[in-house]
Amino acid sequence: MLDADAFLQNLSSRIDGFMYSGLNNADYNMTYLSDGFERLLGYDVASFLRHGTSFSSLIHADDLPAVDAAVGAALSASSRWQISYRVKTAGGTWKHVLETGGGRADASGEIAYLDGIVIDFGRANDLADRIQSGQTALNAIGQASDRMIEMLRSLKMLSLNARIEAARSAEAGAGFGVVAKEMGQLAALGEHVTKAVGTELGQLKSALRL
Repeated sequence: MLDADAFLQNLSSRIDGFMYSGLNNADYNMTYLSDGFERLLGYDVASFLRHGTSFSSLIHADDLPAVDAAVGAALSASSRWQISYRVKTAGGTWKHVLETGGGRADASGEIAYLDGIVIDFGRANDLADRIQSGQTALNAIGQASDRMIEMLRSLKMLSLNARIEAARSAEAGAGFGVVAKEMGQLAALGEHVTKAVGTELGQLKSALRL
């Protein structure tokens, strides 16, 4: 037979976060917290539960309205919620977490309890920030590449005009014509390389958006 307590204990030790059960009220008072609560946020579980500390007081003030809205909408639709927010640790720092939860009815059928799981979302946020920074840098490189193509096209036009003038000048412009030809070849090669770089950047940006 499955030992429910042992199962929960084993499960909670394997996640970077905690499981909870609490009251369906504005303070989100907790009635159960797994040991991961202390590992993640630094608060002593027994003390937190004994004093009836408001979990909502730990949620960042800028994030609390969105949390309340997500919970309320899910309860109204008899579904679950999933939302990320910042929560204050015992050390006074803010930690990004991702919560998934749902309501649970009491004997009368009223949704009196909230059950769920809260996991550390900081690394995912950091990764998203790094990806965003990478995309910004790639966009800047892409814009520079586009400008380079335009400059090279202008150089090709100058080269063409110079060759025309050299042809008109016959022997006197022969040397200049050679230089103009080299300019045109260099511009063509530069444009080809720049376009290839632009193609690779486009593929990389598409991959980062996945």
